[in-house]
Amino acid sequence: CGFEPCPISESWEATSWHACSVTCGQGIRSRRVRCKVTFPNGTMLYAPDVRCNDTEKPRTLKPCFGMECAAKPIEIVWSKCSSKCGPGVKTRRVKCLQNDVLCKLKYRTTRKVECYGSKCSGVWKTGPWSKCSVTCGYGLQYRSIRCKTDRTDKTWFHNCNKHDRPGSTRSCYAGSCVNAFDLYV
Repeated sequence: CGFEPCPISESWEATSWHACSVTCGQGIRSRRVRCKVTFPNGTMLYAPDVRCNDTEKPRTLKPCFGMECAAKPIEIVWSKCSSKCGPGVKTRRVKCLQNDVLCKLKYRTTRKVECYGSKCSGVWKTGPWSKCSVTCGYGLQYRSIRCKTDRTDKTWFHNCNKHDRPGSTRSCYAGSCVNAFDLYV
């Protein structure tokens, strides 16, 4: 053994089996197997696998079977949006084949998400144009734009067709600018 003490034993050490890789149906259980070397003074070390007899190495994988698989949902239905116009909520319902706790936990029979009702008769409404942004020459005018519906006082831009939206700015001309030096000529 050279300068090191000779080991008195080389053996495989296996951990306990891990849980099955699936909760239902066929899966795999695994465990860790390492080569353990024991020296005369009682010291134990883990060594590369080549130190131990490969033909005696315990299995690291084995098949396993979880419980019988829970029923899959047979029906997933989304409700209509709670609002015909503007923001609302829609709900997903999952119906399991049987009264199965695992199915209900996995698929959470109800789930709510935000939605927007699209059956609105929105009309673009514009405010008056502002004064020209300059006192002479070319400038800009501004106006407010809102989407109004017959079902609500609130303004929701998604209730109007964005392609029909009128402009909110336009150019304007406030007359020619008079140069102060031109007045004294």
